[in-house]
Amino acid sequence: MGRSLKSQIVHACSASFYGDADQGIKGGYGVSKHADKRSGQKAGKIYSYNTYNNRQDVARSFADFMKENHPEIRRAADLNERHATEFISKKSNEVNTNTLNYLRSELRGIAESINHTYKSCNVNLDTPVLAGNSNKAVKTISMIKEDYTKLVNSYNTQFDTGAVGAQVIYASGLRSHEVCKLKGTDIKVSDGKAIVHVESGKGGRSRDVEVYDPERVSILETISNHFGESPVCDIKSSSLEANVSRHLKQIDTSQDYKYNICHSIRKEYAQDSYDQLKEEGKSVSEAWGTVCKNLGHSEDRQALFNTYISKS
Repeated sequence: MGRSLKSQIVHACSASFYGDADQGIKGGYGVSKHADKRSGQKAGKIYSYNTYNNRQDVARSFADFMKENHPEIRRAADLNERHATEFISKKSNEVNTNTLNYLRSELRGIAESINHTYKSCNVNLDTPVLAGNSNKAVKTISMIKEDYTKLVNSYNTQFDTGAVGAQVIYASGLRSHEVCKLKGTDIKVSDGKAIVHVESGKGGRSRDVEVYDPERVSILETISNHFGESPVCDIKSSSLEANVSRHLKQIDTSQDYKYNICHSIRKEYAQDSYDQLKEEGKSVSEAWGTVCKNLGHSEDRQALFNTYISKS
């Protein structure tokens, strides 16, 4: 396979539809799907323009994800379920359950197309079944404090990569990709307050997150002192998510966390910060406005309230 990974995946989908005479590969274009099924020659083929176009779209999106997050993967033969699950994990915070199930189905189809086109491949891109109402957006579960503590304690030290990522998200509510750009010197602590500077966050916007809770300030101060000018979590955000997810599977938890583990910790930060502000006498709108700003959303994003806050 001399092509780029993206070209390999896209070509596999094309060959599954149009065929590839040079390689002796037959596609489904102009062929009876039922006849192929009866003769046992259906696997991997694409029979309609609609399916072909949809699969090409998902194939390109998946290939772009792989290039950004796993540039070390250069052959379609090396794709696996973990890559597919990371892709779905990323998408689960952007689309509803119907779309996620569609993407899961297309990933299975892409694997079949790859195996059909490249006979030496045995690629599996199956992903876990989603729970929840099929016509609602997937709602990431807020992590329980006890589960967060077990997660951090599952690492050898508090400065292991995944442990640091989890602690920074817990203490400041940063997104995983923001943590992976953070340096120790981006955290300033004085007079019992921590300020975490986020450079080029979502949408390219920068912000300062102010943290007053003593426990969270202490966590951030320890991390800042330890890393100094160095990045606190020098890996890609998808790798951080995979790392944290792997450790979470090794412990007993109070809830079933399936996707966006880092976002589950971020939601815990949002809920706890909101509760503290309410206890200080802030109104619902004032408390949510502060939390929303710290999370990196516009202060008037009231529509996000129910995403992050389970009780008011």
